Amino acid sequence: MVEKRVSLVTGASSGIGRAIALRFGSKGMRVGLVARRKDRLAQVAAAIEKNGGESLVLPGDVRASRR
Repeated sequence: MVEKRVSLVTGASSGIGRAIALRFGSKGMRVGLVARRKDRLAQVAAAIEKNGGESLVLPGDVRASRR
């Protein structure tokens, strides 16, 4: 059995991150979706899964903290 590749995309709710996540999903990868906006991540996940891909929504903020 061949295992699927896994990717983790930050900024996946919009822009380049969204485009990358959709592309990876369309290529059969399992995609972890990370961004601050859970509602937008859910939309990206739905698009990936509609095309037969797998995704996991992981809301979070990975920006460096400012001190």
